[in-house]
Formats: sequence, C-alpha cells, structure tokens
Amino acid sequence: MLPGESAARAGFPFINLVAPNTATKMPVEARMYGMFAGFLVMWLYVFWRGRGRSAVMPPPLVMLAYVSFIAMMGVDGVNATLYDIHNAGVPNPYAYLPRLDVRFITGWLCGIGMAGIVLPAVNYSLWKYAAAKPMFDRLTDLLPLLLIGAVILVLLTTGSGLFFYPLAVLAPLGILATIGALNVVLVLTLGHKERFAATWREALNPIALALCFALVELGALSLMRFAAFGFGEIV
Repeated sequence: MLPGESAARAGFPFINLVAPNTATKMPVEARMYGMFAGFLVMWLYVFWRGRGRSAVMPPPLVMLAYVSFIAMMGVDGVNATLYDIHNAGVPNPYAYLPRLDVRFITGWLCGIGMAGIVLPAVNYSLWKYAAAKPMFDRLTDLLPLLLIGAVILVLLTTGSGLFFYPLAVLAPLGILATIGALNVVLVLTLGHKERFAATWREALNPIALALCFALVELGALSLMRFAAFGFGEIV
C-alpha cells in the first residue's frame, strides 16, 4: 500500500469498493496492455488536439517513428520468445531478460504507431469532410503521449489498487477501440458507404455495427481459447 493508504481506506470504506486492496491480475499482460491502452489514449489525444478527423498520413519522419515503434515491440517479443524457448530446454541466444516495464513501454509505443497509421485510414473511409491534414506535423507533437505513458507506468509500478483498477479499464476499452476502428473500414467498404458521414449522428450506425462485430470476434476468440485450454487457463 501507499503511505497513508491504510488510514484512507479505513476512513473512507467506499474506496475498497472501487479499488480493492487484494491482489489481482490485469485484464491482459503488460505488452498487450500498453499496446491497446496506447492506441486508445492516442485516439483521445488526437481529438483533444482538434485533429480527430485527420485523414492524411504523417510526414516521413513521423511515419518513420511509427514504424520504429511497432518494430521495437516486435524485437522485444522475439527476444521474449527466444527466452521462453531457452527456458524450455532448447539452448539458444537471447539478448536480455524479459521485463514487465519493457513489455509495457514497447507495447505503448506500438499502440501509438498503430493508431498513427490506422486512424487516418479510418477517418478517410468514414468522414465526408475529413480534414486534409495529418494528426501530427512534427516528432515533438508525440512527446505528451510519451509522458502519459511514463506516468501510467509509474502508477502501475506502485502496485496500488488505487491505480490498478481505474487504469485496468483502459485495456478492454482499448481492445474495442482498436478492433472497432479496423471494423469501421471493413463495414464501410463492404457496404459501399465510404466517406458518407458528415456528422457524428450519421456515423453512429457504422460505428455501432463495427463495435458489434468486435464483440463477436472477441467472443469467438475466447471460445477458441476455451476449447484449446479450458476454463482454468482463461481465468
């Protein structure tokens, strides 16, 4: 617990309802948490900057940063796989011991890179009057997102339920946002309705349908995992 947390929980019992002090698992592991939360936060940040409908790919340096962010998570994932194979008794080299903070950082960067590439395509497919400008003009525009990721990492590192439970919500919402964004493009393309929405009201139907598809897809993946590993492995 954090300093003074015990007294706060004793004095304000409702804290225990919204942030239990018992140990629990996050909804997804650290790398996936960083990726999906990073995607969602990137999307929200772009709307906050007033560029939520930007439909132009970024300048070359920013695009290079996006691709590098995605590649960094790939490298960390390959290293973790080599480490697992090594632990299974198959001698092979690996660069470093896998760490949860590195998993989160590379996942967060990958989420930013994915959002930076996917969201302009979503906006181009959805909005009738999409903005003909990129979401970010310079690399320095990404610094607030890196700072947000650093703050979340510090809060998670405390191990306190006061932060874990609220922050845990970012993962499932981020999963829906990521898969839903891809489904929006699919729904509009298959329905031959590209670039028809001028207002949010007109965009509600394809967005709702895309989210429904996302829930079905996630449910199907869960059933496949249940069939392969059983209920004990899922929880």
